[in-house]
Amino acid sequence: MAHADVVHELLVRYLDAWTARVLHSPRSVAYTQVSASAYDAAGAALAAARVFAEFADRARGRTLALDVACPDEATAERVRGAVAAESGIAPGVVRLTVTAGPSPVLMESASVFAYLDHHGEEPPTAATLGTLAGRRGLEVLVRGPAVALDAWPWRAAVELVARDASAETVSFAAGDERALAVFKDELWALDEYAGIRYRDPGDAEGTLLDISLRPALGPLRRAVCGHLGGGARTLAQLRAWALTGTIYRADDVTRAVTELHHSGAVLRQPVGGRLTAATMLSLA
Repeated sequence: MAHADVVHELLVRYLDAWTARVLHSPRSVAYTQVSASAYDAAGAALAAARVFAEFADRARGRTLALDVACPDEATAERVRGAVAAESGIAPGVVRLTVTAGPSPVLMESASVFAYLDHHGEEPPTAATLGTLAGRRGLEVLVRGPAVALDAWPWRAAVELVARDASAETVSFAAGDERALAVFKDELWALDEYAGIRYRDPGDAEGTLLDISLRPALGPLRRAVCGHLGGGARTLAQLRAWALTGTIYRADDVTRAVTELHHSGAVLRQPVGGRLTAATMLSLA
């Protein structure tokens, strides 16, 4: 369950930040979950329900909705029971819809966050992703095999690697750069779970990284050098690239570039002064 613990905390932390943000708009708020297997469907739905329970008094008459699609009716019944018994949500405060079937439920006129749990199953179908991508402003978190999230401009994936070397992929996508930045912040701010480390899917060396607010930068330094091999870039361009091209945050790029410059691997223009967004960087 080590992987599940990390995914649950990441889901809760990001959903908490997302709900606080979207409640500033007049739209209703909906969490949509599609579980391809019975594994952890109730656990994820319960985690989301507890977040909504914390925001119930701030909804100001708007709907808070939990829409969960399960692989079968038995799983759907377990989800209903878990949310009713353990979420702390008062009856009538949150609209709960639990169905047996693969199709996501998208509430009209609502801000929607979607969680797709495909642990041990095939990735989401193109039809499912197309339905989600067609919804303006929708953000999605995917657990399971890596998926193509090209319909969203801001996206990233991370591998969660346990002590026994078993790994799971978690992917995130949004239409807003700030949403991805928040996701990355929450990713590195998680509690350190015994035996779970991160791995960047794009790192050819497969370096395992401890969960830390100041992660080791070896894979990022290599990635920056590889990216600069295609030509000089400004610091702003490198920071934006790293959000989608690596598992690191934009601020980590500034640290990595500083280290690379001090080591002589990277040149900068102008050569002196403080690093700024317009500072031009190139390989030595």
